Amino acid sequence: MAQALMDGDRPLNSLIAGLHRAGSVPRAPVHPRALDIDEATGSGLVLVCWEDPGGAAALHRALKPRVEAALLAGLCRSPQELKESPRRPAWLRLACFEPVEDVEAAVRAFGLARAEVGPSWRHTLAHVRGEASKSDREVPDEPAEAFEVAIEMPEGKRGVELARLEAALEAEGIDRVWGAPPGASFMRLRQAAQQELGLGIEPTLDALLEVEALFAQDRLGVVRYIPPLVFQGLCDMIAVIANEELGRPVQWAETHPDEQGLRAPPVVRAKLDDGVVYIPLGQHVLRWCMMPLLPGESVPPLADWALDQFARR
Repeated sequence: MAQALMDGDRPLNSLIAGLHRAGSVPRAPVHPRALDIDEATGSGLVLVCWEDPGGAAALHRALKPRVEAALLAGLCRSPQELKESPRRPAWLRLACFEPVEDVEAAVRAFGLARAEVGPSWRHTLAHVRGEASKSDREVPDEPAEAFEVAIEMPEGKRGVELARLEAALEAEGIDRVWGAPPGASFMRLRQAAQQELGLGIEPTLDALLEVEALFAQDRLGVVRYIPPLVFQGLCDMIAVIANEELGRPVQWAETHPDEQGLRAPPVVRAKLDDGVVYIPLGQHVLRWCMMPLLPGESVPPLADWALDQFARR
């Protein structure tokens, strides 16, 4: 039976805790959160490594939760928030102010490639220097190493259709809460897909294959962007499939904003044969459908993951 998780039971809240702004910044090798930056070339997210954290593996471990938290924070906004602030990141950057041995190994999974620091980094570096001053750091004018990856919608017709779908979902401009009520985000996605694209979406694994083919990308070397409200509807669709097609009792965690306006990513609690488990839908869909593909990498369909998660014995 579909239910909402009440009681403030949100096990993924810690994922966005590092995004909270404070007056001072604790000293750590890697800045605690990604910075939101506006350049003449567009908006983006910037990660900062102040000093070598202990090699490539340590840098990767530090960057992964920061990358995911920054992307998920943008993907979890409500229609009202998106209408008031339609900002969409166009790139993700990393500025390292101290060389890290085998740094490419640390950043490869995020699609980050070496970048030239030029005029398009002017506001980025100014903002970074401001953050450095908050933790009493002195940094040079330019980082020792710089990296960048594009965050892009699908190309051609699919990108146009995806933008139309997101615009239709955003048009109501209401302060919606994912998970309240359970299945509502999927129902809105379903209605918009029918009205805008003439596409019927049923809560089945077969339909999930079709939806993924429409929304997801197989391009290499970019963050494969899915707009926020479509992303939320896709997460909700998986939960509805688990409940209705796979017959699993599912409880939705309602993603109300915290005191600083940040929302935890979609998560559900499901009763499986071996007990009750939390399944972080937002985090999984981000990793499965949006994070960059590497050369030679083959990712199974999202429906396979959903079946494995919810139908396992």
